[in-house]
Order: sequence, then C-alpha cells, then structure tokens
Amino acid sequence: MISPISIIILLGLIIILFLFYILAFRMKWREIWASLLPPLVQKIPPYITPNQLSITGFFILIIAALFIYLAKFNYFFFLWAAVVGWIYALFDSLDGILARIRNQTSNTGIFLDQTLGEVNELVILFSLILGGHIRAELVVATMIGGLFYSFISNQSQALTGSRLPESDRPRWLMLGFLLLLVAFFVKFSGLETFNISGMKIRSLDAFFIIVPIYYLAITLYRTYFLWGELKKLDQGKRRP
Repeated sequence: MISPISIIILLGLIIILFLFYILAFRMKWREIWASLLPPLVQKIPPYITPNQLSITGFFILIIAALFIYLAKFNYFFFLWAAVVGWIYALFDSLDGILARIRNQTSNTGIFLDQTLGEVNELVILFSLILGGHIRAELVVATMIGGLFYSFISNQSQALTGSRLPESDRPRWLMLGFLLLLVAFFVKFSGLETFNISGMKIRSLDAFFIIVPIYYLAITLYRTYFLWGELKKLDQGKRRP
C-alpha cells in the first residue's frame, strides 16, 4: 500500500522529470545567454581578460561546492549554493562572449575553459558525496558516463576531422540549479525518503539517477552517428 505522502512525492518527481525534459532538451540556453549578456560584456574593463574570468569562475564554483557540503549541517546552504551557482554560470558564459567580442579567442583560452569545466564538474560531484546528499554509486556512474561522453566527442574530432560539438555546460548549469532547489525542498519538507511497497528510496537519489541515464543516452546517440560517419569514410577510401 502506497502512503499519501509517497504519492505526493511521486507526483513531484513526475513534475521534476517534466522540468528536466524542458530544461535539457527544449530550452536553448546557449542562445539565451548569448542574447542577454553582450550588454553586460560592454561594461567589463579592458584590462580584464577572458582567461581571468574563467579562473574567477572556478573559485566561485569552489565556494558553491563548499556550500553544498555545508548543507549537511543546515539545508539552507542549498539556497546559498544555488545563488553562487548562478554567479558562476554568469562568469562561465561571459568569458567566451568577451573573447569573441574582443577578438581574443585563443587555443590556450579554449584549453583553459574546457579543462576547468571538467574539473568543476568533479568538484561539484565530490561535494555531493562528501555532504552525504547522493549515493556514491550514482556519482561514480555519472563520472564514468562523463568520461565516455568526452571520449566519444574527442574521437569524433580526431577520426572525422569535425569540430568538437558545442558544450552542454549551459544546460547542465540549469539542471544543477534545479537539483539544488529540489534538495532544499526535500530537506525543508522532510520528504527525504519515500516508501514504495516497503522499499525506502531517497528522493535525491531518485532525481539524480536521471544524470547517468542521460549521459548514457547521449553517448550512445553520438556513438551511433560517429560509426555511420566512419563507415562512409572507409567506403570512400576503398573506391578506385
């Protein structure tokens, strides 16, 4: 017998899944940021470089990770982490837009931005583990999914000569913001676990399991198309 509270939580999770679909697949976050931020970029002093913004964003994310960890003692830190996360998202988008507007794009800048992006993801995942908010197995599954996702993207560029696909970071930043709000909600309402047929499931685990599943789906999708492109290249080489 499913309790009324469990039914409410299940309905909430369905709403969250719907929001995940909207945020992950329907919203064009890169275009939204690109249309809103150029006026702000014009106010940045000329002595500030895109790389400085990238590095500043990294330290801002460290603060957000610290707040996520501290949420184990007071769940209101989830809200502080969400606010700081938005500030990080601002810096993460400003560096690329600033580089393009000032014609300051560089290989070192691209390398720095992509490297810090990977490190930032690990920092947040480890803060979730250390804070005890998410099961470690789910975080490890997410790390493995991210590893293969990056591998397939790099193989696509190396074997076909195509450019790297656009970063999904703006999308993940919005989803991370949603996760922090969900974490605050379940702590505030005391709905951290729910029972289904006598089985206890943590609400955050049920939500976070979406992340490795998404990684797996998008990796298989890109692997399928990469395989097709490689077969075309092989057939072209065999032609006289």
